[in-house]
Amino acid sequence: MKRLGEGVRGLVGASGGIGYHLAALRYASHLWQPFREDLARELARRIPKPGETDLVLVGPSGGYCFEPAFLSCFRSIMAVDIDPLAGAVLRKRAENARFVRQDFFRKLEAANWDLEKWLSDTQAPPGATVLFSNLLGQLGFLFDEARMAEVGGGLARGLRTTVPWISFHDRFSVKIGASPRTLLEFPARPSSRELADAWTAKWLERGGSFGEIHEHDIGEWVAAACGTFCYFPWRLDARRTQLIEVCGNGTP
Repeated sequence: MKRLGEGVRGLVGASGGIGYHLAALRYASHLWQPFREDLARELARRIPKPGETDLVLVGPSGGYCFEPAFLSCFRSIMAVDIDPLAGAVLRKRAENARFVRQDFFRKLEAANWDLEKWLSDTQAPPGATVLFSNLLGQLGFLFDEARMAEVGGGLARGLRTTVPWISFHDRFSVKIGASPRTLLEFPARPSSRELADAWTAKWLERGGSFGEIHEHDIGEWVAAACGTFCYFPWRLDARRTQLIEVCGNGTP
């Protein structure tokens, strides 16, 4: 089968694209609001001086996960996304954002999986902080098994770096209704069972109920993270909730 071109994949891929823009148009301003507030609070803890920080956002689409007030705090923002619609949407939410359209994984591979070299090649400001925006939990949807192994291994090398980076991404998915606001924090990455048990206990004590939990296969790159791991739910729509994991290579 012929591989889809970059522009087509950016518009109709399993992660992002037109479907995501439409979902954001419907849900971002209300159903996603608790998640956006929790995310802004956690990122502010990990980036305590945004006015002195140049931010490189990788995979933000239109920036729907972020509060506009949070984005406006940074000295500058360079947003990198394959989606051709992302730039126009994001610039309306963050006037301080510069958009670069590219396939991040292909460009990082061309830089020999060296994050610092990729930043230089992409003309990011020196000393910038990299924030992966709900991207690194989507590898299983973006790539087949062989390519995912290549990308996961490359990222594992690239993220063992002194460049400051943070990622928020899906760890669990579950079909549920209303999602109680639940925050969990661990000093190191918990096992799947430990996290599922903790989330279930918190959820049930707050009156929630849900079905079978499915874990996202995110690859080996997460072993490069250190410091605390934080978790909170993102209610995507009336029937689906994701448990978001936030981690990085520094201690908040």
